[in-house]
Amino acid sequence: MGIGVFGGTFDPPHIGHLVASLRCIEALGLSKVIFVPCFVPPHKLKYPISPYDVRVKMVKLAIQGVDEFEVSRIEEKLPTPSYTVNTLEFLRQRYNDLFLLVGTDQAKVFSEWHDYERLFDLARVVVFPRGGTSWDEVPSWVKERVQYVDFPPLVVSATYIRCLAKEGKSLKFLVPPLVEAFVRENNLYKEGNYV
Repeated sequence: MGIGVFGGTFDPPHIGHLVASLRCIEALGLSKVIFVPCFVPPHKLKYPISPYDVRVKMVKLAIQGVDEFEVSRIEEKLPTPSYTVNTLEFLRQRYNDLFLLVGTDQAKVFSEWHDYERLFDLARVVVFPRGGTSWDEVPSWVKERVQYVDFPPLVVSATYIRCLAKEGKSLKFLVPPLVEAFVRENNLYKEGNYV
């Protein structure tokens, strides 16, 4: 059975990540999805992000009790910045049947990914709907090379969640309860406070 690979900053992980992963497991018959928090996100080098250990901890809390989900710290062992192609090459040493899970927002700009052509050799690329970007916006050359898993997208973003946390507002129903508790206990996303 195939293995899904879901990379991202996960700052914080939210219900949109979890629901999309579950829908992909169901649609594709995957045995599990591996969440890979990005060690040094190349597209966010100029932006403040929470420390890697904090983001890994939040993913672990988010997926706790879900047997089909696991988290991997492999990117801290790989060259930086963290490119998906390097992550997949590393995972291919262990797994033969990889499925790279990508939202429509990223599929829309797939040609901007580092060594994107190589990604198709390393994994089957699967695109799922992401609120704010439709399947229609994905370039035709991408559509021809990927599998699309359709479901009603949840309109939720980590940026919005960080704004709510900064203002001291509730994160209930946007992130799992353990993640919300962690954010609150550590005053995460308050002005200049990334733990």
